[in-house]
Amino acid sequence: MLYRGKRLFRNLVRDDQGTIAILFGLTAFAMTMTVGLAIDGARYYSTSNRVKATLDAAALAAGQMLDDESYTDADIQARAAGYFNAHWPQAAQSGLAMASPVTTVDRAKFEVSVALNANLQTTFGQIAGINQFDMSRVSTVSYRTKKIELALVLDTTGSMCMPCSKLDAVKAAANDVVDSMLDGTHPPGTMKIAIAPFAASVNAGPYASAVSGGSSTDGCVVERSGGSAFTDDQASGGARLNVQSNMPANSNYSCPNESVLPLSEDNPTLKSQIAGMTANGGTAGHLGTAWGWYLVSPNWASMFPKASRPRKYTDLSTIKSVLIMTDGEYNTSYLTPGQNSTDPAVTGSSSYQAMQLCNNMKAQGIQVWTVAFQSSTKSEAFLRNCATDSAHFFSAANEADLKAAFHNVANQLSALRISK
Repeated sequence: MLYRGKRLFRNLVRDDQGTIAILFGLTAFAMTMTVGLAIDGARYYSTSNRVKATLDAAALAAGQMLDDESYTDADIQARAAGYFNAHWPQAAQSGLAMASPVTTVDRAKFEVSVALNANLQTTFGQIAGINQFDMSRVSTVSYRTKKIELALVLDTTGSMCMPCSKLDAVKAAANDVVDSMLDGTHPPGTMKIAIAPFAASVNAGPYASAVSGGSSTDGCVVERSGGSAFTDDQASGGARLNVQSNMPANSNYSCPNESVLPLSEDNPTLKSQIAGMTANGGTAGHLGTAWGWYLVSPNWASMFPKASRPRKYTDLSTIKSVLIMTDGEYNTSYLTPGQNSTDPAVTGSSSYQAMQLCNNMKAQGIQVWTVAFQSSTKSEAFLRNCATDSAHFFSAANEADLKAAFHNVANQLSALRISK
């Protein structure tokens, strides 16, 4: 019995030693696989981060093109692909297989997305039957830099030279706006200003023939009648603007010296236009109001040079504004009844027409700012109603007030560009 017990013990020891050897081998294999998969995982993590960083940069480079409407979706997609290919260090990464990046442009949301599908071949993972790690990455950039389009509607009527220091004050205030908004610190194309001087009519300059169907002989135009009278419809066909010769005779008619200037970001050009303004004639404020709208309206874009074309109303990154400054009551119009009446309740009067235009502009989402410069109580009440709200109306009793009002508008628009 004793002998049999010893032999059984020895057999058990030998079996235990074999089990330990097997367990040791399995443990060593598991540890090796753990270390190997950790190495493959680190490769995957590093490669994934590099892919994402390159996609981010490509999306940003492409997204910036949304600022310029002349670029097509295909142009933006080509920029993203080119940027990714130029900056991805393909030679530095072995075992990575990837398709070409796919770029999606969503103009409604101002977004560009760049997506990539790839897989990374494993080194140690293949021992465990894991041949590759799949990798799908996407980068989306929302590029919504606010842009400002501002039309300055400036009264250059005869009363602005009673005394002439009034017109000098307007020029100085307008120049301050130009210097404030176009100070060289903003990206190109983000800040643009147009100028619409008005008196008894508006000088359409190089656009006179197109907007009047060739009827204007002095470069000036007056209001239009019919269904397009108080709209920003493009001036073509039956929507063309009238000229004095095809309207009821009006002894108040005169043609201002300085013409309109479409949207520009050229500081010297804008200042030169302002400097050329002279005072003369009656106050057809509705004509200045209409042209302030036309100069920021996308419906008129084809009339102007490419760099001066207003952006679409659907471009939510653009703030469209019209600033109207006058010193008196509107007293010149060309429709009957109401010709030359100063009563805004009289159909056809300048102030009646101007209020229709103000209301329709505001309904289109355009900000309307108004400044009454040494004006009557009646004129101030009208301009307050024309403005977007009371905060968009200013009363200026002197040159300092006028400059402060213009400066306030420029500052608020700049703040909106940053905050919205």
